[in-house]
Amino acid sequence: MQSGQYLKQGKNPGKFGPPPNPFSFGELSMMASTNPIPRFSHLGICVDAPALPARLQGQFLSVDPLHHYLVASTRSATGSTFKTSDTGFPLRSNDLTFRPVYLANAPCGGVIFSDFREQYIAHGQNYQGQIDPDSGRIYRLRGKKATLDQGPKFGEKDFPGITGTSSKHDNLWHRQTAVRLLAQRADLYPRPAIGGPPCTKQPAPCFGSSLGAPPDGRTSPQNCPPAS
Repeated sequence: MQSGQYLKQGKNPGKFGPPPNPFSFGELSMMASTNPIPRFSHLGICVDAPALPARLQGQFLSVDPLHHYLVASTRSATGSTFKTSDTGFPLRSNDLTFRPVYLANAPCGGVIFSDFREQYIAHGQNYQGQIDPDSGRIYRLRGKKATLDQGPKFGEKDFPGITGTSSKHDNLWHRQTAVRLLAQRADLYPRPAIGGPPCTKQPAPCFGSSLGAPPDGRTSPQNCPPAS
């Protein structure tokens, strides 16, 4: 399905204009739930953070700025998609200015989230300048007895160290960062480490990017003969 559009806020698409893709053919219905949803969670992640309790791992964690809390949800299959069930509120506040708007799995093993910190969270006050751009806050959510991750230091890792991190680390942030570095660093080529034959062709740009040829004269993997 190319760029299927979810029905937003239960409204007809006229409120937000036509879909950006002319082949969307209507809207996907809103995600089903096993319980009433009095929330408006506009951003969520799948928890993959070892400094949070085991019961939260793999659950959805979403921000709800209108109701001043973070909400956790499980998901279960329903046909070709899934439905959710809210399981609790890892964090909630009576502070009317507490407005969590963003969150992410963090390098330390916890979850970081940002707080908009405004009594009013409406478009009118925003564009009229009735907000304080300096009052926002950033928090870290972690288990009470959890140990925070202090590494690894990617700048000190060689190719085997980064490949090991990309596949074995228990923190999603570290795995994703390792994969990104493998693609970005022009001096790291997997084929020699895997045991393929040495490259004999002339240097070529790495991964077809703008990084150019490797500084030590080696060639990039796409110009090496296939490993036997």
